[in-house]
Amino acid sequence: MKELGKLLIDAHALCEKHGTSFSDYMDRTLALPRTSAAVIMKAHTFDLDPAVGFENMRTLVGIRNETARESAQEDLRSGHTPDMVKTQYGTAAPPRDPREALQAERDRLEKGIARMKKRLAEIEKRITALKKE
Repeated sequence: MKELGKLLIDAHALCEKHGTSFSDYMDRTLALPRTSAAVIMKAHTFDLDPAVGFENMRTLVGIRNETARESAQEDLRSGHTPDMVKTQYGTAAPPRDPREALQAERDRLEKGIARMKKRLAEIEKRITALKKE
């Protein structure tokens, strides 16, 4: 998997060099799911030990802190179960304050509404132009 990760990174560089879509190449040519490709590429980039297995590599890739990731990898090598590692190093984001979550959702909605209003104005402008013809 690590070697495949290196090859995918090289393919990504070639796609960028030639102005083609790497996502399209993965979908159409390789028939490789994007999430799996991302994990494989990160496994190479993070230099994970292939002896832990692909599913455990997927778990390790989810650990953002490099020191924690290395400790988790050592735990897996020393016989800890994947569930023990997931519990100890928790790959999920910590829960947010409800107020912050609501404010973030409000901001996201306001941006979406502004984008839609702008698009609506463009469409109305085109309709008006077509009526004049």
